[in-house]
Amino acid sequence: MLVECQNMSEYKNLEEVLAKAESVLAIDILQHALCLDEKIQHTMEPPEEGLYIVGGIEPLISAKKHYHYRSEYERRLVIGDLKNIFKQNEDILNHEGTMVISAKDLKLKRKYLTFTPNLPVTAVKVGTAVVMQFLNNLNRYTRSQSISYRLNRFIKPEFQDWIEREEYALAFERLLDEVSNFVGKDTWHIYFCRMRGTTLLIEKMIDYRIYKYYEQLFAQHDENT
Repeated sequence: MLVECQNMSEYKNLEEVLAKAESVLAIDILQHALCLDEKIQHTMEPPEEGLYIVGGIEPLISAKKHYHYRSEYERRLVIGDLKNIFKQNEDILNHEGTMVISAKDLKLKRKYLTFTPNLPVTAVKVGTAVVMQFLNNLNRYTRSQSISYRLNRFIKPEFQDWIEREEYALAFERLLDEVSNFVGKDTWHIYFCRMRGTTLLIEKMIDYRIYKYYEQLFAQHDENT
């Protein structure tokens, strides 16, 4: 789905230069991930262990991190087995003391929480990483840092050479065609990406050369004031 945005006008500061997108592309990566054959899926790492919201691709509670029951936070006692959290009537806090999920939500929303993702989580992340790699290769000046997905993180060690062979780019060929059509000839534009569930939002921002022009203008203005 392509959404055209308003034409850019004059800017009051450099922040405003990147505040407006020329256009936005919304792609549901899930529909592409579901079309992958078993052979390519076999090369991917299993989903990160943890507690997921049904339909989510990132764990609400990750098995890689430390969490605490509220009553044990001051003593920094770490929850040993995350699967026991439903037996406790307590809020879950992260290492910084921020509540991750309340005891009330653990009880009322139990059916929306799972330790076994119901979506091909890794495949969705691989598809997103493939798009990020494509955008990063457009121009060394316009690389987007808005999503930290790196393809090698999601591929098993024995299949890392498949990345160099561009097997994943081929597997997500239709997805890349859609992104390529969105980019068109605007290879000098800055692109920002963010995820909403399984939907990847790509914002086409200002041309990098125009951005640098405004950057120089505002720098000269600051020197003269």
